[in-house]
Amino acid sequence: MSMKRCKECNEEISMDAKKCPKCGRDQRNWFMRHAILYIILIIILLIIIIPSGSNNEQSSADNNGYNNYNNSGNSNNVSNVKNKKVYGFNEKFIFDKLEITIGNNYEFTILDNQFSEYNNSQVVKLPITVKNISNDTHGLNMFYYKIYGSRGTEVNNFSSYFDECIEYAGDLRSGAEYTKYLYFLYDGNGKYVIEFKNYSQKLEVEFEINN
Repeated sequence: MSMKRCKECNEEISMDAKKCPKCGRDQRNWFMRHAILYIILIIILLIIIIPSGSNNEQSSADNNGYNNYNNSGNSNNVSNVKNKKVYGFNEKFIFDKLEITIGNNYEFTILDNQFSEYNNSQVVKLPITVKNISNDTHGLNMFYYKIYGSRGTEVNNFSSYFDECIEYAGDLRSGAEYTKYLYFLYDGNGKYVIEFKNYSQKLEVEFEINN
């Protein structure tokens, strides 16, 4: 019979012994003694690694889809998403498989709602053109953008009080487009910013509002 020495008391024991008959020391290695914990750690690592890889693949797919679209000649004057992150009035850009343009022909209107604390406040009506360049029915997610006013703080979005707002415009079929409006609180003259952000992209549109 093959023999080995106990790791604790150095007693000679059988090679197949899991514990030393003299001192009771477990002779198995760490992985054998903690097999369940080892399996749990592997599962946790897989959960962390796999979504990260999926996001990278999605980001790469979005970029490739943009490049294919841009190189095909179907869109004019579209800025390169990979090289540019800040845009201005009338610049086309790609976000979330949509071609978007913020127009410079904004207007001012008054919020007329007696139940709102902002009743009679001045509101900016800003045109936004959205075109679906994906192969599926798709639209701009209202949770993917925020608007910041001239003071650098997020301003209230009043789209629910007005017609033709982008938030309730609905989805677009592939290749379709429409021009709707963003309605937000005017907090003074200066630079305003719309931040577009999802799980794979982040970009901004900066523009001046003057009354």
